[in-house]
Amino acid sequence: MKLRITLLFTIFIHHLLPAQEVNWRTVKNNRHLVAAGFGGDYNFYYFASYGYVPGSRLIPVVIGTDFSVPFGEDIPDDWKWRTSVQAELWNRRNFSFSLKSSFVFRR
Repeated sequence: MKLRITLLFTIFIHHLLPAQEVNWRTVKNNRHLVAAGFGGDYNFYYFASYGYVPGSRLIPVVIGTDFSVPFGEDIPDDWKWRTSVQAELWNRRNFSFSLKSSFVFRR
């Protein structure tokens, strides 16, 4: 029963909150991607990220980095810095398959 409720909730919320890290259809027009926000994983955090799109003719590629710190009193205690390379390998209409490789540094 819990699985059915979770699946129905996921399908319902999917149409309200589309998740997308890189909009591959607009990458050709933008060379610099900048984002800031907050989220929750194992803790609540806020982050800033930057991505650069080199002029690759074969497949779209984004080289990026992001830095996140948790909410709280001791901010330098638990930071995370990630550098990554992401590429779109396949797309069909409104669906894309991409691969992301990253190095994570954390304290």
